[in-house]
Amino acid sequence: MSDPFIGEIRIFGFDYAPLGWAFCNGQTLLITQNQALFAVLGVTFGGDGKTNFNLPNLMGRVPLCAGAGTGLTPRNAGAAVGADTVALSVEQMPWHTHALNAQNANAQQAGPANAFLAKGGHGDGKAFTAWNTYVPGPTTMPMSNQAVGVTGQGLAHENRQPVQILNYCIALQGIFPPKS
Repeated sequence: MSDPFIGEIRIFGFDYAPLGWAFCNGQTLLITQNQALFAVLGVTFGGDGKTNFNLPNLMGRVPLCAGAGTGLTPRNAGAAVGADTVALSVEQMPWHTHALNAQNANAQQAGPANAFLAKGGHGDGKAFTAWNTYVPGPTTMPMSNQAVGVTGQGLAHENRQPVQILNYCIALQGIFPPKS
């Protein structure tokens, strides 16, 4: 493997950081022991900048190029954005409808299992007296808020893309990267 630039990040398929490399796990390093790497990174990923600095933390994260792409908001190097879970609000849900099937026939059973909404009423077992349970109206008439409403608990759900676990490591030693 050729000499890396100090601060270069590579992906490795094994479970250890090679000699001269460290895992990108956000660990804190002393400036006195890593002066060249501190000169490259500074406190981009944290630290006090006087005695220590942090390595990038790519555990559970996907790297993204700094800057702003077309139609995207600007992203600064070292910023950590996004969330593992998200709770959708009603405003974020796509428009949708829930059909309500009904029959214009007299009700024949008390329970809703395998049945449609029908004319309600009462009877003595021999005769059925229907109750008017609907009125004619346009087909787009919304149901009353007392009949239907928001449901759910507002809990967050996992919002993570499928991943393959590999190790990101950063070069602690190597060639000091020249600026162009």
